[in-house]
Amino acid sequence: MATHQAAPNRKRTGIDAWLDERIHSGKAIDFSLNHPVPLHIHPLDYLGETTLFIFISQAVTGMLLAMFYHPVAQTPYHYCPTAASALMNGLHLCPKAQTIAPSEAWQSIQVIMSSTFGSLIRSMHFWGNYFMVVLVVVHMLRGFFAGAYKYPRELTWLTGVALLGLTLGFAFTGYLLPWDMKAYWATQVGVNIVDTLPIVGPPIGNIVRGGPVLSGSTLGRFFAIHMLLLPALTGGLIGLHLLLVNIQGISAADGLVVETDQETLQQIPNVPEAAANSNQRFVPGAPGVRPVGDTGYGTTSAASLNPGADVNTSADRL
Repeated sequence: MATHQAAPNRKRTGIDAWLDERIHSGKAIDFSLNHPVPLHIHPLDYLGETTLFIFISQAVTGMLLAMFYHPVAQTPYHYCPTAASALMNGLHLCPKAQTIAPSEAWQSIQVIMSSTFGSLIRSMHFWGNYFMVVLVVVHMLRGFFAGAYKYPRELTWLTGVALLGLTLGFAFTGYLLPWDMKAYWATQVGVNIVDTLPIVGPPIGNIVRGGPVLSGSTLGRFFAIHMLLLPALTGGLIGLHLLLVNIQGISAADGLVVETDQETLQQIPNVPEAAANSNQRFVPGAPGVRPVGDTGYGTTSAASLNPGADVNTSADRL
């Protein structure tokens, strides 16, 4: 029988008690903390928390950058054939004669990078994008090899796959925002790939570009998607993903720890206790241990997660 230690009875004090008296937040806090986690935590089990931290960092740095970024690109471009035309009302429209005036989007990036703090924030956002894509992919692979897509965690897996798609959407829409040559032509290649789809390709390409060609309208559209649509969808899906993890529990990367005599899943009921008792084993018959079916934590048996597996061999991991 699958067992785990019962959740401790905790007396509420301070701000916790104050909030619970007014908005009844205690049950929500207990639900988020008192969910079963494996006794032996593998470093790969923290990939989800690490990705969430990177997402929060991206949200904060993105909001700071949006305060100084101007999603404006002149179309058609202003060409300065002579040195005199490069000046207008004492302002340099073009770097020199026979060049094109840079867009406000590109100039705002230069203003951001001209200060130490702005350069730090943009560099954090730039490299955070790569970290987030890599972490989401590795987190998905870890879930696949740990069997996290199996019953009863199918919905958790599907929301994770959707979050991977949204992460790639962040990377694609954000790449155009500097509005330099690399960003322009890389986005052009990506949209052209969509154009090659039969029947639906050209209409989707026109919707993405905001017209038949990639222009300033595309930049505004990508900025709106990057700053408004994708964060709203991602925040909602992350909340649903975390809710499902709390309901179903974590699928351990090292496999479930199983006792040879009674096929006992060793689980600790909450995350803080897992950190405090990482070297302690909870055995059948210990005080506070009861069947999982009586707790509602959602922990399942090893046989249901891996049908046909020899549960006795799992004792070698102890």
